[in-house]
Amino acid sequence: MEVKTVNQFGVKSIYIEKNEGEIYVSENYVESPSSAFINGSYELSDYTPTIEPAIPREQVGMIKAWIEREVGNEKSSTLGLLYGKAGIGKSVVMHDLLKTLQENKDYQVLGLKSDQVEFVDTDDLSHKLRLAQPIEKVVEEMAKKFQRVILLIDQIDALSLSLSSNRTPLRSLLKLIGQIQYIPNVRVVISCRPYDLEYDPMLDNLRIKNKWELKELTKEQVSRSLKNNNCNERLNDNLLRFLGNPLHLYLFLKVKSYEKLTDPLTTDLLYNQLWKKYVVDDNERNVDKERLLALLDSIVSSMYERQVLSVHIREFETTYDAELRYLVRNGLAIITSSGQVQFFHQTLFDYVYARLFIENGHDLLEELKGQHQGLFSRAAVKSILTFLRERDSAKYIRIIEKLLYAKNMDGRELYRYHLKSLALNNMAFFEIPLQEELNLISKRVFSDKVYMDVVFETVYTGNWFNAIWNIIDSKGGWKNLSKAYKDKVMVMSQRTLWLSGEMVLDRLNAVLDLSDENDCQYLDDLLQRYNLNCSSDKLIDYYKRLVKTRNPLQYTHLLMNILKENPTFVCEELKENVRQQMKEKESKYVYKIGVNHEVETLYEELLKDHHDIAIRFLVDILTIVYQSTEFELEGADISYSTEFFTFERVKGVHYVSNVVEDAANILIDEFLKSINDEKTKRYIMEFSQSKHVGFVYIALYMYTSRPDLFKDDTYDIIMNRQVLANAPSWVEYQAVEALRVTFCLFSDDQKKTILNRILAIEDKDEGKLYVRDTIEIRMKYGHPILDIDIHKGKALEVISLDELRRLSWEAYQERQRIDRKFNKARLKNSKPSSTSSHVGWTSLTVEQGMKMSCDTWFNSMLKYNIDPHDWEKPSLTGQCHLFREVVSKNPDKYVGLIDRAIADERILLDYPQAGMQGLLDAGRMDEAMHVLGAILCVIGNDVNSDVRGFSIHSLLFALNDIPKQDNIPAIVMNLLCNALINAKEPEEDRHKEDKDVHTVGINQARGNAGYMLVECARSEQYKEKIFETIESIAETASIYTRAAILLNMAALNLLDKNRNVELFKRLMHDYNPRLMSLPVHNYNPLVYFINYAVGELMDYFEHAANCPACYPGQVVILWLAWSHNHRDERIKVLLDKMCDNSEEARISLLKFLSTLDQKVNDDGVCYILHIMEPLFDSQKMGEACDNLFYHIGAWPEKIQYQITDRYVNSPLCKHHIHTFVGYLGGYAIKDPVQTLRWLELMMDKAEIPDDYFIWNRIADVIIQAYNGIKSFNDPSYQETLEHALDLIDTIMKSPNNKHLISNFINKLDNE
Repeated sequence: MEVKTVNQFGVKSIYIEKNEGEIYVSENYVESPSSAFINGSYELSDYTPTIEPAIPREQVGMIKAWIEREVGNEKSSTLGLLYGKAGIGKSVVMHDLLKTLQENKDYQVLGLKSDQVEFVDTDDLSHKLRLAQPIEKVVEEMAKKFQRVILLIDQIDALSLSLSSNRTPLRSLLKLIGQIQYIPNVRVVISCRPYDLEYDPMLDNLRIKNKWELKELTKEQVSRSLKNNNCNERLNDNLLRFLGNPLHLYLFLKVKSYEKLTDPLTTDLLYNQLWKKYVVDDNERNVDKERLLALLDSIVSSMYERQVLSVHIREFETTYDAELRYLVRNGLAIITSSGQVQFFHQTLFDYVYARLFIENGHDLLEELKGQHQGLFSRAAVKSILTFLRERDSAKYIRIIEKLLYAKNMDGRELYRYHLKSLALNNMAFFEIPLQEELNLISKRVFSDKVYMDVVFETVYTGNWFNAIWNIIDSKGGWKNLSKAYKDKVMVMSQRTLWLSGEMVLDRLNAVLDLSDENDCQYLDDLLQRYNLNCSSDKLIDYYKRLVKTRNPLQYTHLLMNILKENPTFVCEELKENVRQQMKEKESKYVYKIGVNHEVETLYEELLKDHHDIAIRFLVDILTIVYQSTEFELEGADISYSTEFFTFERVKGVHYVSNVVEDAANILIDEFLKSINDEKTKRYIMEFSQSKHVGFVYIALYMYTSRPDLFKDDTYDIIMNRQVLANAPSWVEYQAVEALRVTFCLFSDDQKKTILNRILAIEDKDEGKLYVRDTIEIRMKYGHPILDIDIHKGKALEVISLDELRRLSWEAYQERQRIDRKFNKARLKNSKPSSTSSHVGWTSLTVEQGMKMSCDTWFNSMLKYNIDPHDWEKPSLTGQCHLFREVVSKNPDKYVGLIDRAIADERILLDYPQAGMQGLLDAGRMDEAMHVLGAILCVIGNDVNSDVRGFSIHSLLFALNDIPKQDNIPAIVMNLLCNALINAKEPEEDRHKEDKDVHTVGINQARGNAGYMLVECARSEQYKEKIFETIESIAETASIYTRAAILLNMAALNLLDKNRNVELFKRLMHDYNPRLMSLPVHNYNPLVYFINYAVGELMDYFEHAANCPACYPGQVVILWLAWSHNHRDERIKVLLDKMCDNSEEARISLLKFLSTLDQKVNDDGVCYILHIMEPLFDSQKMGEACDNLFYHIGAWPEKIQYQITDRYVNSPLCKHHIHTFVGYLGGYAIKDPVQTLRWLELMMDKAEIPDDYFIWNRIADVIIQAYNGIKSFNDPSYQETLEHALDLIDTIMKSPNNKHLISNFINKLDNE
């Protein structure tokens, strides 16, 4: 019998007589994780696509492919984001993705629909999913068993700031994402509106890199869906574009059979029809109308008052059960599994709320006066105004007029500017203006620049454009407008261009005076920057009237618009530009035809959209240039061109610095793509017969690229034209290359004919000796004095000797004769012009070095004993590097050779030293030390010797790694001591001005010996030797040697920390300021001395306090001393002296304290706050304080608060706020109210520059902080909220900065 499972909780026993499956008693039962995930995904799984049949979206496949792909360890690499504006179909994609993923048995998927799942936090979510463990633990366990565990979170924006007053569920989900995103095999996909992703500080903090944007449906998808739903009437492009939003398409399909709808359509018009069909029409509705209206009113009132988008069914089901069922049955409402009632889309809530608000007789202005006029009241205000505009236009205008101009008793405006701007914005979004709207604009708005700016910046349709122009004409026309108004009229013109280009240009043509410089500039700006939706004939007319010169080319953006319909005209203008450039540069020897970025774009668009015309155009401009730059040589049938001297063949180029070379390369690329095309073959034939070097070269290049297609053409050009000799060098080069690849394809008769042609070559230039070529140089490098036979030799060189012998004994003998005559490199067919670079010292290759015998190596050591300035020959340094490498790879082979090299006085000691390094690299310490001993024997232990090229400095660097080892050979220790005591220092001090004295010291032999000796401190057996040696020179060595010793002197504490203090004092005997300025780092001895020897160092610190040059380093040491010695008052006096007298000291200490991270303590905070006192009120100090905010985000919140509060109350915040504003953006997540208060204080003091990035960040901080406050009705927040709105209104009014917030406002209103 099958085993049954009973999960029983409680104290009472129960009796079960019969059962099937599992029995769960009480609410505390649990399910298996797989079942829990399936059941928990119910809402998303059950989500029914609103449009039937469903429209496939490519993002499903794209996201699925990403889920299946392995990802790296980079942060956010396991997070994916589907984003798109409201109504675009994100939930449908997430539903389809869930269904697709559930088909894979190796996947476990949990799909949460955030707007329908009700939970407090993740513990509550785990409980409601019936999981036995917290969800993050369950995911971790499942990830070990399944190929993928996927969490889908649809509409996370439903938990975001703009839609939800309770932030706890969002915080909990984000915390869950953070806990599981790094678990192998886990993927998380969320869907969200762009607005919330950007402006909710919690969501913005995710920083997701894997993103898929869901855009409108294509016209083809819309047409197919309409046809599938029996909608066969032909719709224009505007209507199809509007229906590309799936929400609009759904509404259209829902009401299309009820009433014929035509363009222009709006969302409100569709909702009007929806309302008429399902609420007003008695024939469609099967429930009581009044009761239905009462239910709708009750639902939207509850939602608006609570600032939520769903309410529980229990509030309505008793009274309105039938009406609820009616709404759900007709797709107007949804009831979730948790009993939440919501409209099928948020925009329906906005519409119903607005409609019932008006129909119930509510007064919008009175409602606004009695509440916080916040940003999230905009949707309701917009919906109410929109509904009222169609219902009662007179009342609509009265409300807008009062909204714009009403003031209270003390003269203050009653309504927020952002709402006034909204009302004006909303007007222009209707296709046809009301006469009442135009009257209001003409009588009152037109005279108010701030309001009129909004109108000008909103208009974008032809009807509104003409209406506003009529108002302008009634006020005296264009000429009577102020410059500010003219500027804004052009903004309006720019916005209207795309939809009504002909209308805009006709109007401007009628009013602008092109003889007026300002009017001409207005038109110039308009035509240069914006896409123009009008005929090319009209644009060409404007172009001809405006253009004054073709060099530089003017009105390139206008040409870009003309290019769409009339590429031929554009080509002629571009060619004229080339002609004028050539004419301008006639006096120059080398021509470089240049283009700016705009002209480059024209060239590229021409090739992309009008390929055949572009190819002809490129041929034409090359012809123009070659004709202008050609010169002919006696006896040659192909002319030279100065433009082709420096040609380089480059694949896939763009038009960059040399248009002519780039054009030639692009022609080659394009011909190669269409090599079998008849047009291409005709061009190649044309080029092969040309007299211009560039065209002949291109033909030969094509022959070389496809010898199978062009072998006959190659034969003909070699036989009939002078291409192997007496031709431009690029032609000669490419002809030989074509011969190389094609010769094997010729018949024997053709081959013999070609050989005869080669043997008959006579090039007159071969008999000339140019001035720059001296006889000595030619003979030195193995060249004959004259180049007679060089062309013949190059051509014969590409044909094998065996083939030459078989075909022509004469050619074979000639080849051998010419080979003997010339250095082989001269007969190589090299490109006429090319560039190369070389890094490092030259040597033979590693492969060659490994193959060389010891005798060969010995001979090379004798031969290569200098570093020549010749890249062709091995150098001493290069060969030493190579020898080191080969010894390290095969030490046994070379040990004897190293000894032999040491013994031979002819060989420089560089080679044995390199061999010693190779032995060290191979881990052969004993043999390496044997070599070292032999080298020291050769120089007689004289560290200043130069015998056989010896250098103590070089030897010490060769031994650089030995002091880091545990067992240091005595020979090395003795050498270091010898060098520190006896090595000579430079007689002339060339580094008096260098502050970095320790680097100078390390790069001198004596200093490096001291530096390495300190590094030997781990070897206890050398303690006395190390101390005694350094002590012996402590008071006589140069500051550079002492600096090198002092740099890491803390290491000597390992041997004797007290003796080290005494040694330090001796090295610092003269208190040299440059020594006291050594950098603070982990091996600086003072960092350790201050913990146990402060008393012994007080004299040193007092000298430091009197030496401002060393303050930047010593102030950090003194702070550490003070903090580590129970706030010793003696130290504080010196520390404060530095801080009070030196801005550099303050900045240095602040930089150090900022690096403490979590180690920051009260002592650090004490001095940070002290430094922020305005003793040095300068830009430099302000920047240092601002930079502190890069670091403090990881510090305890109490400390963050202290420092930030001090900063915003200090005048230092006025200087530099880049970093601070960014920090505030993050702080807005934790405490939005305090963020706004700090921002207010900072803005009262700061001299904020006219910097886009700063103002943009300030606007973001204001918005994020404002959005983070959900208790809009809490009296304690009102002052802060109102100030935030003051800032937002101020920015919106600002002509320079309004654009910073307009993007946010646009997203808020439209998403």
